[in-house]
Amino acid sequence: PSFTVPSGRGRVWAFDESFSIEQRARPQLFVRSDGVYVMISGLTSEGTSRFAMTSNDGIAWTRDVIPYLEPGLFAPLDCGTQLDDAFVAYQPDGSYSAVVEGVSDPESEGDPLWRKWCRASSTDAEVFVPDVTGYAFEGSEADAGHPADAGTLTLADYGVLAYYNSRVTGEDGGIRVAMAAAADLNFVALSEVDVLPAPAVEPTPVYLEEGGVRLYYVRGSTGGIGMVDLADGFTPTDDVLALANPDVDCTALYAECFRDPVVLRLADDRIALYFTRVQVETDGFSYAIQRAWAAD
Repeated sequence: PSFTVPSGRGRVWAFDESFSIEQRARPQLFVRSDGVYVMISGLTSEGTSRFAMTSNDGIAWTRDVIPYLEPGLFAPLDCGTQLDDAFVAYQPDGSYSAVVEGVSDPESEGDPLWRKWCRASSTDAEVFVPDVTGYAFEGSEADAGHPADAGTLTLADYGVLAYYNSRVTGEDGGIRVAMAAAADLNFVALSEVDVLPAPAVEPTPVYLEEGGVRLYYVRGSTGGIGMVDLADGFTPTDDVLALANPDVDCTALYAECFRDPVVLRLADDRIALYFTRVQVETDGFSYAIQRAWAAD
């Protein structure tokens, strides 16, 4: 229920000016078996490690300064030098599996050398044991080794459906779908056809109560946060702008733009949209996780 919304809600959003978690970016959410909400994030949009924050109600968050997942955790498997994203899946026995997007050579100009998804397991969703036997996903041939920015749904059999960017740069990169069984979390691309074409990036799916999937995503570098319904999980309909950027030109000094949307339905039936606010500063960028509430 935390990641299921009615089709008539979550379309209109009211910005929550009272909430901001500074120096955090790229939120990902899951709920532990004890009912505690967990938000995994980075210090920046390209932070080396992933950190975890917890909440008893999905509203007030306690920040953890100790890294939750780090690239070195997966040695001797090479998970790169930077973790860009992480999601947690549930196992039938009550344990958890974390999948992280490892990136190589983030200091180089242009594309990194590769992006690969690494796995780890945990009995309590607090301490993870790495799987060093291989990668969860390296993308399809068409992805050119750059599967990125995954947003996931847990299936009825505990398998995982992942919407991801086939590339993070280039005009040929859109949003595609991969699936994995719970037993091994080895992802297989379901199609090399984009569900949404470029410049759509950073997808996060939720279930619709009436059936089907809703995908929140970023409409390119300046387009704000979009929303599209997928009745069959693949075919987009009713594509609308959910939350506009404060500024049209996201490259202008002091401009603010929104990235990395994730949606959470709370126990009191309110629906929250968490996202990254990126602001251009004189010496680079500043980041914060901010929130909006469904107003419909």
